Amino acid sequence: MSGWLRSWKLCEVAPQTLDGVAGWRKQRLVRAAFLIPPGNIFLRALQSGCRMLGTGWAENEVRVFRQTHDDVPPALCLGAKTIWLPHLPGSEVRKSTDAAAFSSAFSELGRFHRLGLVHGDPHAGNFLYDAGSRRCRIIDFETTPPPGMDMPQARARDFAILALDLWKHGKGSADDFTLWREAYGSDEGFCPVARLFCAPGFPLRQYWKWLGYKDPCFPMAME
Repeated sequence: MSGWLRSWKLCEVAPQTLDGVAGWRKQRLVRAAFLIPPGNIFLRALQSGCRMLGTGWAENEVRVFRQTHDDVPPALCLGAKTIWLPHLPGSEVRKSTDAAAFSSAFSELGRFHRLGLVHGDPHAGNFLYDAGSRRCRIIDFETTPPPGMDMPQARARDFAILALDLWKHGKGSADDFTLWREAYGSDEGFCPVARLFCAPGFPLRQYWKWLGYKDPCFPMAME
């Protein structure tokens, strides 16, 4: 992680066993209160479809984690700025070289959406892939879509963020994109929105291009 990105880190995460269960203690840093307001202004300018949560982030993360992963010990609030999360097996999808991991991430995103939830920032680092079970789990619920965004549009942007982030990390092709859509399970009529999000002139795409990432090969696959 670069020094610039470290300066925008909002939470510290450390291993913690609670009542005999392995897990992680996640604590919001003091600087988060100063970073989130300008950060959200920047995200709005990019039309990213993502908003960082300030007050109430802990309750939101625990609630969404419990709803999403009800087959593991429940997440807990340890205070307004600290939570405990049970350990989930796997490693970040962005680090994987297994094509099954990428399709599994879209399958997990589809499951997450069918629970009535939207992530806001489902980049490939927010999915853990366990090669043994060949299953992905979505994590890190500190973001939401901005107020007023309807559910189909928010889901479309979730899908597009994951697809673009995988491409940005050198994963995927137009053929893979078709498999990702199939793994997701339903387009719910959101492809026109997602296609706009992937358009060459879209602010987030322009920002990524400025960072040096090449244009994806699959925008027209959304038609």
